Amino acid sequence: EAKKLADDIYNRAKAGEDFDKLVKEYSDDSPTGIYQMANKGVEPNTAESEYPRGQLVPAFGDVGFKLKPGEIGIAEYDPTTSPFGWHIIRRLK
Repeated sequence: EAKKLADDIYNRAKAGEDFDKLVKEYSDDSPTGIYQMANKGVEPNTAESEYPRGQLVPAFGDVGFKLKPGEIGIAEYDPTTSPFGWHIIRRLK
């Protein structure tokens, strides 16, 4: 059921539906999401509340850094790389 819902929301976001509205409707995260991440080898900008990549779920960086700014991807549930479920990810910058 969770995978079906995640796939539906992902497809809606990819089709251009308002991402922030989807976040408000289907997530406890605040729009535009709450996780900013510095890639490996990049010092996190603490003024912008960035986390080092290694402190977050591996799938967040694995998916997020493959995207171009503005693109949307999905991190599917995996007990090791995405243990908290499915996540729709939009790269901001």
